[in-house]
Amino acid sequence: MKGDSDVFDTPFSAVGTCTNAVVIGVVGEKSERGTPNVDKGQMTAASVVPVMLTLAMRMSRTIMSVLTATAIASGCGTTSANPTPAEIGEGLLTVTDLDTDWRETQRDAFDERGVENPVLDVGSFCPDAAVDGADIEDLAGRSGADVEFQKKDGSAAIRLQAWSNADAVMFDDTVAAAAIACDGESWTDEFGTAGTFAVVDGPELGDSSVHWATTLIPSGNKGDKATSAGRTSVVRFDDVVMVLQWGAFGGESVAEVDETWWSELVGEAYEKLDDAL
Repeated sequence: MKGDSDVFDTPFSAVGTCTNAVVIGVVGEKSERGTPNVDKGQMTAASVVPVMLTLAMRMSRTIMSVLTATAIASGCGTTSANPTPAEIGEGLLTVTDLDTDWRETQRDAFDERGVENPVLDVGSFCPDAAVDGADIEDLAGRSGADVEFQKKDGSAAIRLQAWSNADAVMFDDTVAAAAIACDGESWTDEFGTAGTFAVVDGPELGDSSVHWATTLIPSGNKGDKATSAGRTSVVRFDDVVMVLQWGAFGGESVAEVDETWWSELVGEAYEKLDDAL
């Protein structure tokens, strides 16, 4: 199915993309599906460190998380029923979709998620999201496809993962509640690592989409204790969830993502996957 792809003004969006669409899950309200009513800025902290280390297995530290708003669109549903991991994999970005500064480091269509196919969990958010995000990992699809790219100078990485399962909307609800709880939060964990989490603007895509930025600053900033920054965009259309992540790290400071480039890449990733399915 095709959705709109305009840049939105609110940090969190759930949109119907066809006639008679019913939109639920508005921020600050209790949705008809029971999305918790959590005011922004209410959060405390659930460690982001485990998530950052996932993508970092190959090149750096970054925060990996996923988040979507909630929407149900009646009369939609042009995505093929139960797309296979191979079909999903055909719709993922390739290195030719990036500039020459990037190289592909992994591509996998998996029938059963393994250690090379990490998914977000409660550790992807702040401490206050511990209850809200408790079921995130269980609700993610067990099969799907992913691809990773690394900048040739080793300073940044990109991960794109997608899956289709019956829990896609419930996954949306759960991560939405966790992200709302964490929006605008900053914290310091028991090891002295300082973290921040903020829902940010981005392209409005599919049935629901959300985008956020994260940082981690380890105490001391010496050796492998590098400051890291992450950007996550999540899009759901029908029963398909797409998670696109960027992460960078450095000694005392890290490069910031180019907002225009990132928005265009998210849109391209969504359009390519939607076309394939």
